[in-house]
Amino acid sequence: MCGIVGYTGKRNSLPVLVDGLKRLEYRGYDSAGIAFQNGNGIEIYKTKGKIKDLQKTLPHPTPDAMVGLGHTRWATHRAPSSRNAHPHRADGIAVVHNGIIENYRNLRSHLIAEGHKFSSDTDTEVIPQMISSYLQKKRPVRDAINYPIALEGALKLKEISYIPATGYPAGEMKHGPIALIEEGLPVVVIAPVDNLFEKTLSNIEEVKARGGRVIAITDEPESLSDKVDDLIVVPSAHSSLSPLVNVIPLQLLAYYIGILKGCDVDQPRNLAKSVTVE
Repeated sequence: MCGIVGYTGKRNSLPVLVDGLKRLEYRGYDSAGIAFQNGNGIEIYKTKGKIKDLQKTLPHPTPDAMVGLGHTRWATHRAPSSRNAHPHRADGIAVVHNGIIENYRNLRSHLIAEGHKFSSDTDTEVIPQMISSYLQKKRPVRDAINYPIALEGALKLKEISYIPATGYPAGEMKHGPIALIEEGLPVVVIAPVDNLFEKTLSNIEEVKARGGRVIAITDEPESLSDKVDDLIVVPSAHSSLSPLVNVIPLQLLAYYIGILKGCDVDQPRNLAKSVTVE
């Protein structure tokens, strides 16, 4: 089963990433890799085999890298190999991923038709290629870009803290969800600064008017500090990348709520780490 570890901070990321991957070895894997930001770009080292094999490929002396990602892969799409090991990269974007992208063949065909070149046989590589495609075309952000992230946050609350939750676009609040708002009800709002920020503020005010408790995830705390109950501040990011920034606090929120409730967050009830049957 795949494992992911990431680090950003003041320490050298490589020893942290290697140690994190070693802690995930119990999950089982057939290849491993690391990506880190070296100040001029992204370096990637990956190989078929175990962490000890990966360590042999890493540069010495260890470069001064403060940001990095590590991954152990259990092959699901194509054979285990250095070529198919994570991370995968496209135009300065490095990605690691657990799970299956069921429509990756269609996505891959579409991207190849656009001129994108793939360096692996995996489903995962469509992710950085798609991000690259969006950035190249400079497509404007729509209100739905963070909707999948809201769904992910709600899913994690259900999975590891057993709290019923739902995710929806802000523009849909008046079409049903607003009926659920009552005194003290927590409402988590993803509120990046974009062309819909003012409309999101309006939704926040409607929640507050009905007694809801608003927890806002935003890169613009000054505009929200007097309008919400709690703030989770995230770094500003390109609009196409904001979902990647916003999903992290949602996952951590579910994690710590689960711990506070005394739930087993590592082995949630009725859930499997991997799905082997349909």
